[in-house]
Amino acid sequence: ITAKSIRESLTNFNSDFTKALIIRTLPNDESKKSRRYIESQPPFFSNEAMSFIRELGVSHLLVDIPSVDKTFDEGKLTAHHIFWNVEQGSHDVDPNNHSLKTITEMIYILNEVKDGEYILNLQIAPFVSDASPSRPLLYKIRN
Repeated sequence: ITAKSIRESLTNFNSDFTKALIIRTLPNDESKKSRRYIESQPPFFSNEAMSFIRELGVSHLLVDIPSVDKTFDEGKLTAHHIFWNVEQGSHDVDPNNHSLKTITEMIYILNEVKDGEYILNLQIAPFVSDASPSRPLLYKIRN
């Protein structure tokens, strides 16, 4: 997933609605719900794409792929680190300046949900961990 593809997809969107960004890959069929992603390399974010997302001021990134990083990246988690502004090669988060940003992976959004601006209610389980289940709910804004 490239910065160019994201930039082109967001050309007509209001920048006030980029606190959260949902990225749905194509084709968007129901096989995503039970696909064995280990059998073939799923899409992942380029470093430039994740830098662009960070520059947009996105706080909550939701994607329909297993990870924003390559499946086999030797634990580098480069895209995660760019998003959370963690030094590459480190897995240490500054306890005095930690991020409240979130990445939600493996979502599925029906084709009936049209691209556009929504209100997101991102419900996150209340426990301390580096990962937590969430339940994102989208509400269409009336025009």
